[in-house]
Amino acid sequence: MNQSIFSIMYLVSSSLLYPVVIGLLALFVYSLFALGDFLSEYTRQQKTQIKKDSLNESKLNYFGSDFLTRARHVADVNELQWLIGECEMRMAHKLEHTRLLSTIGPILGLMGTLIPLGPALIGLAKGDVTQLADNLVIAFATTVLGLFAGGTGYLLTIVRKRWYAQELNDIEYISEVLSDETTQTK
Repeated sequence: MNQSIFSIMYLVSSSLLYPVVIGLLALFVYSLFALGDFLSEYTRQQKTQIKKDSLNESKLNYFGSDFLTRARHVADVNELQWLIGECEMRMAHKLEHTRLLSTIGPILGLMGTLIPLGPALIGLAKGDVTQLADNLVIAFATTVLGLFAGGTGYLLTIVRKRWYAQELNDIEYISEVLSDETTQTK
């Protein structure tokens, strides 16, 4: 009875190898695209300069300039707060992708490492060095892909968090300036 349970577990575990490898390859490709997107965003990053007297001449990054454009058409302070919340949600959504990359990459990498170790050990017990070597190559390759995807996602998340915290600070300041302008005109 116990032997059949372990056989079923081994069969299920072994059958996950191909989906894990396909998932790792997809994450690797996605991490390359995420790096490209990050580099594009980096080139658009600029030193923020907010001019209180003339917000139109201020130099803002993506979320800040988008907020300013949309906030110009708002006359209500509550709606400004709603726009800030919407910006926060868009920033969080952008960060979710790289957070998932940094979490799922190492998980799939570990799975891809452990799954072929069973057949590798069986090959070692039988004296089949070719089977051992083939499975160890798969194990190490999946580890590298998982760590690359995870490391890329982690790095991008850390840097973007800092960028977005600064942009959110700028957005809140712009909101205060616009709120003051709205109150003074009434």
